[in-house]
Amino acid sequence: MARRLPVHFTFVATFFCISLVSIYQQEQLLQRDSSSWSIDTHHRQRKLDTHHATIHAAETERTSTSIWHDEPRSSSSSILLRAALNTPRPIPDAPINHTIERQRCARYGLTYTPRKARRRIFWGASIADDTWHIIAAQALETYGLFHTVAFVESNRTSMGNPRNLRFDQGTRNKQRLITIFGEQAKVTVDYYVNEDDGPNQLVSLEREHDQRALILQRWKKNGMTPQDIGYLSDTDEMFSRDFLRAMQICHVPQFISDGSEGHSRCAKPKVYGLAAIFEGSPGCVSAEEIYHPALMIGECIEGIGNSTLHPTPTRNNHRTYSWRTDNYTYHTYYSALHTQDYPPPHKNIPSNVYFPLFNAADFRRTPGGFFYGNDNVPLYVGYHIHNFFDDIRVLRQKYLTYGHAQTDALTKPLGDLNREVNLMVRCAVDAGDADAMNGSVMEKYKNKDDRRKHAIMKRKGGLQFLKRANYGWNGGAVPLAFRIQEYVDARHDEMVAMVHADETARLHAAANHETKLNDSLV
Repeated sequence: MARRLPVHFTFVATFFCISLVSIYQQEQLLQRDSSSWSIDTHHRQRKLDTHHATIHAAETERTSTSIWHDEPRSSSSSILLRAALNTPRPIPDAPINHTIERQRCARYGLTYTPRKARRRIFWGASIADDTWHIIAAQALETYGLFHTVAFVESNRTSMGNPRNLRFDQGTRNKQRLITIFGEQAKVTVDYYVNEDDGPNQLVSLEREHDQRALILQRWKKNGMTPQDIGYLSDTDEMFSRDFLRAMQICHVPQFISDGSEGHSRCAKPKVYGLAAIFEGSPGCVSAEEIYHPALMIGECIEGIGNSTLHPTPTRNNHRTYSWRTDNYTYHTYYSALHTQDYPPPHKNIPSNVYFPLFNAADFRRTPGGFFYGNDNVPLYVGYHIHNFFDDIRVLRQKYLTYGHAQTDALTKPLGDLNREVNLMVRCAVDAGDADAMNGSVMEKYKNKDDRRKHAIMKRKGGLQFLKRANYGWNGGAVPLAFRIQEYVDARHDEMVAMVHADETARLHAAANHETKLNDSLV
């Protein structure tokens, strides 16, 4: 078992407040914004006739902090939960200080024109077995930023395997979830239930996209307008707080149609950000990056933008929730809208036409937009906090039942699940990148070529390097959650212990010809 460190609540709350002051030391800690925001207190239930999915919209209820009192104080996730529990709390960057905002905009190459109010952000994500490490890290990063937080949970995995709802009505998890993002946020959980079978059965990406479609419906129900920002991600993906604040207040060319960097009537409206990747622990930093998640102005989102101006694209498998066909994407320069023969002349998109609005599937996978960040600095504007599980069995179950399911996920060496988990294992056993090539980590890959193909290098200097990469300001390149050293140390200890215990259990199971890991040893 991992060494677990008892943490006094007062110390954690004090430490986190100090961290906030450090992160925003350019900003004055002004009085708390005491504006009164409306809270959605209605319970709704409706039937989606298009795909037989029943949705129960979540109640957003105010809850006592007593829902946290039974949380074990010795686990690393409890450290983050208790830091995030420090609510209600002041929002140091809530007031608009023109000097600070002008400096913020300049960090991202943007100009600042004083605004009376920040743009509203509507966030949405599917949620399943995402741990409180992920949820608390999101809440710490975005506390007080969102108008709407729209989660969708399903009773089945993306591959159709049954699962129990974690955030059902009346559960302690649900109460925690709706409390943690701040008083102003309308936090809801919609429940996606689709029991179609046979030719109508949805699995993998189609099921995911059908589920995500409920997020856009929730945004519309919560009053999203064409001038608001839509923010779609997985729960373990996030933009930095500073970058989100910039998107709310700066002149963002991608939020208007005109100009060389404009979205050109929704041809290329997505805003991507370079994100640092952490595998299993704050101390396990990948040398690779991703360009997820994405933002988009409401004007270009299906159900929010003007559908009479924008054409309806053809979609894969003729399903309304599916992603559009290639001839309606920037990848082919919207060849379907050209009058000339394909390919378009000079690789230009059509001029003087409107382009299709983006549904949730397009939001995730259809190209067309602007990238923020710089991998030469590196300047990260987001983070992917990946595989932060409290139990390796849950991680193995994920790879058995989600996405590209692996039938031997419960028994194969942990480092062979995929290249991301392999990085986590190497980090846990303190193995260098060279060890990924010679197979000295727990178990060897089947052949040398496979090892080279799948190995991910670790970021040299790891978390400390990212903390020092401050880009001329004091923000650094790590999530607010990873500024809490007590959490960083405790989480890494737990991850190391889990990896070693998993290998012990796997070898024991193999020796006894068992088909799954011995629960007592994990």
